Amino acid sequence: MNNNYEINEIENYLNVSGNNTKNTDLKAISNTNNVENYTVSIDKKIYLTIKETSLLFNIGISKIRNLTQERDCPFVLFNGSKCLISRKKFEKFLDSKHSI
Repeated sequence: MNNNYEINEIENYLNVSGNNTKNTDLKAISNTNNVENYTVSIDKKIYLTIKETSLLFNIGISKIRNLTQERDCPFVLFNGSKCLISRKKFEKFLDSKHSI
């Protein structure tokens, strides 16, 4: 991937987040090979946390938590005790419902 594209993408994310980071700092981030330095915006994630799902779909955290605890929940993936929600499957789930 082009470094300028990565820098612009990171810069856009940081501007939306309210962080003031200089361009030289962004170049340092893009030149490292450490995955921990990268952030992925919520609209590009495949699996979301309960909080991210709540923010994105405007559904309460308690309601999402209750939905994920139902037997044979089609959109949930547990990573140990961490609950991750498949974005595509959750969208399909919501499309098939009249109310939740």
